Amino acid sequence: MIALKIWITKYLDSSQFGWVECKFEDAYNATWTINEKLPVVSSLELNEDSKYPQLGFIDCRVTGKRIEQNTELMVIDLSQPWDVESISA
Repeated sequence: MIALKIWITKYLDSSQFGWVECKFEDAYNATWTINEKLPVVSSLELNEDSKYPQLGFIDCRVTGKRIEQNTELMVIDLSQPWDVESISA
């Protein structure tokens, strides 16, 4: 299993161990947003008073690879193992 580097940009809610907003950019410079439980993306004890952004990681599965303009790109599935979904359209 590999992990995708993300940025925790905002603390959203303190229920169920805390929820945070996370962002990452894909290979085409599109920004994706994910709202997830804090323990899924970081071992830090963050809250609404913490300074943001903070570095985090989301475990994911590589489902494919391809070469574009001499750069290897990976296709990933965020639904495994934590059932993470993007809220970006």
